[in-house]
Amino acid sequence: FAVYVPEGLDVAGELAAGLLTEFARPFAVGGHRVTVGASFGVAGAESHSRDLGLLMRRADLALNAARKQGRRRIAHFEASMEARLVRRLMLESELASALDRNEIGVTYQPPFDLATGSLGSAAPLMRWRHPTLGDVSPGVFIPIAEETGLIHQLTGWVMKRAALDAAAWARPLPVAVHVSAS
Repeated sequence: FAVYVPEGLDVAGELAAGLLTEFARPFAVGGHRVTVGASFGVAGAESHSRDLGLLMRRADLALNAARKQGRRRIAHFEASMEARLVRRLMLESELASALDRNEIGVTYQPPFDLATGSLGSAAPLMRWRHPTLGDVSPGVFIPIAEETGLIHQLTGWVMKRAALDAAAWARPLPVAVHVSAS
């Protein structure tokens, strides 16, 4: 739910803190002791703005930030939240067609056994080489792929690519493809 506080951000922050305290107090339901956890996002609008949609989006971004911090938190909107969202949406959109544009590739990480001097199985590691952003970290694009369902398409592609690559190697080497649980 949303609460509009016309007195400003300071009062809104105080109200959120008071509500957080009240929600944390245990109460009885059907003879059972119950507590409720809540998180709050606090956002303000510029004095000249009457854009309720913008205010709600900013409060939602702050709420998401509070939830990421853990239970029973308050977060205040910061412009960087909006910038991160815009970047994420852009990456999500770009990732959807990265395979078609041949921007996804693999490098192989063959484990080397120092005791025996032999190679183990090669593990293909996906890499995204974006034409304007450069190399996008798998730590950035893999979670996006998992959350959007694109991971299935990427996994199928990397499995096929690894099989084709392994078949072309001069020396046979097992390949171990790591698959997302998503």
